[in-house]
Formats: sequence, C-alpha cells, structure tokens
Amino acid sequence: LVVESQMRAAINQKLIEMGERERLKELLRAKLIECGWRDQLKALCKGKNTGSDQPQIIVYTSVVDF
Repeated sequence: LVVESQMRAAINQKLIEMGERERLKELLRAKLIECGWRDQLKALCKGKNTGSDQPQIIVYTSVVDF
C-alpha cells in the first residue's frame, strides 16, 4: 500500500511537471459530460435527496472527484 501511494505520487508529480495533468483532467471531464455521466450523477443525487441537497451532492461527488 505504501509503494502504491508512492507510485501514485511520483506519477502525479511527473504529470504536473509535464503539464499533462490539467489536460488529462479536462479531457476526462469532457468525455464524462459527453457520455451523460454528469447528468446521471445529478439524477442519482436528486433521487437520493433527503431534504438537504448539499450534503448528498458532496457525498456522491467526493467518490468521483478528480
């Protein structure tokens, strides 16, 4: 688990240094919107609403936060 964490950190650092991290984030964001994922997530959040929108949205988006 420690090695995996170190590997992730090293990859993330390289992506930042090369300027690719932001480009990849934007590409992923665009693809997720294009395929309807964002709308599906919104619908899921609304379907699980217990009267307080903000806490539910935070819970769902924190799982898939980029």
